[in-house]
Amino acid sequence: MTKKEREQKAEGFPAFLANFTADNVLSDTAFTATFNASDAFELQGRIRMHKQAAMKRGIPSREYERMLKAYEKTRNAKAAGSIPSWLTKDGLDERLFLDEFNSCKGYRCINGRLYLASQGYVPDDEVAAEIQRTLETALTTQLQRKTRELLGALKNRCQMSPPPAEPDKVYFRFGFYNLADNTYHPEIGGFTFYRLTVDYQPDPPPPVKWFKYLDDLLDHEDVMTFQEFCGYAMIPTTRAQKMLFIIGNGGEGKSVAGQVLMSIFGAAATSGRLHDLEERFGLAGLEGKLLFLDDDLPTAALKESASVKKVVTTNTPILIERKGRDQYPAQLYCRILCFGNQMTDSLYDHSNGAFRRRLILTTKGRDPDREDDPQLAEKIIEDELPGVARWMLDGLKRLKRNGWKFTTSEKQRMQEQRYREDSFNLLAFLKDADWVTFDRNGSVTSRELYAGYQQWCSVNGEEPLAQRTISNYLKSNAKQLDIRASENTTDKTGLRARGYRGIVLRDLLPIVV
Repeated sequence: MTKKEREQKAEGFPAFLANFTADNVLSDTAFTATFNASDAFELQGRIRMHKQAAMKRGIPSREYERMLKAYEKTRNAKAAGSIPSWLTKDGLDERLFLDEFNSCKGYRCINGRLYLASQGYVPDDEVAAEIQRTLETALTTQLQRKTRELLGALKNRCQMSPPPAEPDKVYFRFGFYNLADNTYHPEIGGFTFYRLTVDYQPDPPPPVKWFKYLDDLLDHEDVMTFQEFCGYAMIPTTRAQKMLFIIGNGGEGKSVAGQVLMSIFGAAATSGRLHDLEERFGLAGLEGKLLFLDDDLPTAALKESASVKKVVTTNTPILIERKGRDQYPAQLYCRILCFGNQMTDSLYDHSNGAFRRRLILTTKGRDPDREDDPQLAEKIIEDELPGVARWMLDGLKRLKRNGWKFTTSEKQRMQEQRYREDSFNLLAFLKDADWVTFDRNGSVTSRELYAGYQQWCSVNGEEPLAQRTISNYLKSNAKQLDIRASENTTDKTGLRARGYRGIVLRDLLPIVV
């Protein structure tokens, strides 16, 4: 069935239901039409529409569920007692098996991995188990071999290119919200990597528990930043080019936010360790995901940050590698959100770009008299998910209106500067007027400057960075610092050497060179 035929089929079902009355809306005819779906995802949508039609005609919800179970029981009993079409006198007809198996499942194979519209990525082991259970209804021998062969044939049969990113659409469970004209469109047959597991409600009850939790966790302006970032993660785009860190001292309840977000994003989210993204196969798990969550950020510095940088900023395909497969290009749109008790650093990347990619929020101090509810996350998930999703959508709209610039407070900017100086102590050294001054007429050799920096580190209990790191930073940021590298500076003894003009090292301590 073509995509157009499926769309026409989906659009015609509500009109078909309109012909039924309270007397026959629960008839076998109605249920048979409901179950005549192309895949499990379409079937869920049809059952939902059938139930709504029945309730509009005065049928109680409990009665509908009873009749639904009765029909499914009868249908399964008939299926169990019949000989499958794919079992012929000559044995297993693989083509017919795949036709029947996937007509009601709707698997897609993208880059060697199987997906369902309603579930997202499905591991090979789960699909193989499902194939074998189906085979066992009619066959008794060579099940493992035939299952393995059919799994490979299924992947070949339903191979497709990755679905389009569609950054102007937020996909909810049974439809999508179009950011271009702020309209919601119900649909039950579309396939996308980026579908949330929550229903869209245009005017849901306010998520009171969620708001109270955030008010206890963050300052008001920081809540706005967090809202915008959560909204930013709802669509496949890297326009804002930011990742978010939420740092606290422990015990503030940061994990509640992670649990709620993972419940909203479902298969479109994944969790793990930020540091693992720099490993050989680290990026493979981000394909088809909107959110990566590290809820226990380690304090050890990242050895490299090239992969993380690409995920946050690039809008072109990245080469990724899975175990047992060659590298292949994939477009990643996964936002990075980390919770921790201390900010992590990069050992080598101290560029302005590295710091510009980070949003850093710090939590409020925990009120010692506050009584925490250990079931808070579960209660928010059970009662308030549509309201939280609407809150996120509002944050996304605000971010888009502001040209993809996040709302930030003065506190945030000061905190980010402090983290920057803590992670790259050369900045603090250059700001220390007792050691360094900037004077266009002054100069210092590279050796004298590094020796002074080492002494400053010793006095202040800091670990000095490598001289090459210092040199690379000064040369890369010479314009911002209003200095210039020179091949012809003079040291204290009158010898000429490489150094910098526009900067002076003060002689408060004897400099050992």
